[in-house]
Amino acid sequence: MFILSGPNFADEIVAGVRSATVLAGKNKSGTQWLQQILNSPKLQIYASKSPELVQTAGVLKNFLVFELGYVWDKLQTGDEKIEMILLALETGFEAVKKTCSKDENPYKFLGIPGLGDVLLCLEFFVGTIGSRNFRAGKMTAKGIPDKEILETLGTTEG
Repeated sequence: MFILSGPNFADEIVAGVRSATVLAGKNKSGTQWLQQILNSPKLQIYASKSPELVQTAGVLKNFLVFELGYVWDKLQTGDEKIEMILLALETGFEAVKKTCSKDENPYKFLGIPGLGDVLLCLEFFVGTIGSRNFRAGKMTAKGIPDKEILETLGTTEG
């Protein structure tokens, strides 16, 4: 079993925007083989031997980004937004540390599949409209019903 995780947006990959992703698997030779096949000039594949950590980071990232989207419009200053981002990341990191086995390095969450993906999803950092999860959080904060959010965004992972 192999896990493929961001940070990337599928529509950007299709459009040929340079992107990165993480491929995780316990089978080192299989992971390296897939990495060689999937690597391209526009898509950099990074290998990881910790599929559980990459999965956990991906799931937590979705919830963190939704939460950050929810509070985004309610916060008035940039300082408050930065504090909220740091608090959410600290909370997520603590959850990652609790799910890691003694053989895994929880600080890998601060890399591409965790922190990298969170930053990609936030409009504050990327200057775009943000990810679906981030937009769903913002829409929820404005009181927009779930049905309308799903009709607008199609789907969210968080």
